[in-house]
Amino acid sequence: MRKQLIVAFAILAGLGAAVVRAFSFLREIDINPDTGLYNGLITHPGILTNYILPAVVVLAALVILIAANLIQTPRRAAEPRVGVLWLFAEFAAAAFFAGMGVLEFIDGLSGAYARCVYGVLSVFVAVSIVVIALNAFSGKLEPNPRTGLWATMPVFWSCFAMIMYFWGHAGQPVLSSYIYGTLAVVCAALAMFGTAGFYFRRGKHISTQFFTLMALVLATLTLGGSLLAQLLSSGPLHSSAVPGNPHMLLFGAIIFHMLAIGFGLARGIYDFGVPDNFSKASVPDEEEPDESVDEIVAESFIQKGPETAENEESDDNAKSENVDEIP
Repeated sequence: MRKQLIVAFAILAGLGAAVVRAFSFLREIDINPDTGLYNGLITHPGILTNYILPAVVVLAALVILIAANLIQTPRRAAEPRVGVLWLFAEFAAAAFFAGMGVLEFIDGLSGAYARCVYGVLSVFVAVSIVVIALNAFSGKLEPNPRTGLWATMPVFWSCFAMIMYFWGHAGQPVLSSYIYGTLAVVCAALAMFGTAGFYFRRGKHISTQFFTLMALVLATLTLGGSLLAQLLSSGPLHSSAVPGNPHMLLFGAIIFHMLAIGFGLARGIYDFGVPDNFSKASVPDEEEPDESVDEIVAESFIQKGPETAENEESDDNAKSENVDEIP
């Protein structure tokens, strides 16, 4: 329950940062007075962008990091069952990934063939998420090479996504216009890498949970701030706020997938891949060893003395010799 509260806090922190982001857009946009069209962000952001928004993000990161370390990692006492919310988040993420892949593939046909590759990888990620979700629903989620192969697909995609997102925004003159989106993709990549580690019995709860929730905060900040500013203004203020833009689908996919991972960690769905859990589960409880014959003989030797022990040993030898002589 306490781990689920951390996920709820990440959502609220992202929404709060999105409100600050939206008002920073509205205060710092540059509109051509003759045409009324949006020209771009002004080159000198104000107090909302320079101080308040970074403070909100840093505060959220500190709270998530402290909470992830204070709350004890759950132990796999029983087989956890996936909930409806987890399945909904995973299938929603798969739909966003698939939609983004189709749009990227169509855009890439005009000559940017790297987008075609990016689109195909996004569709493969959607398929991998659906396969893993179905395995979890049927209770077959466990470390094995086949499931691990599907789990590594989002990791490979995330590396390509970082390159493509930065390539599409690095030309913008204002760093604050794309820095939070870039950090969201980076944290999502680290979260996917940590999640894949559970399928190879190398899972780390604290680091995976931290990067998952930070990706959730940053993606909500980027997408929510852009959409809210879009609603409060008369024109598009950011590329991710344009309906049908692949970047809008990118952050939607990250939000839902990070929600699924966050609730999965809270419910213990991935605990099969924690080293402490499977090592303790595979080794039975140690039983007290029985006293060996040598220890019993030594104890008898000490209690009875060497002469008595030798006499008993000679009597036993004599009895055995008599038995042998009987025809």
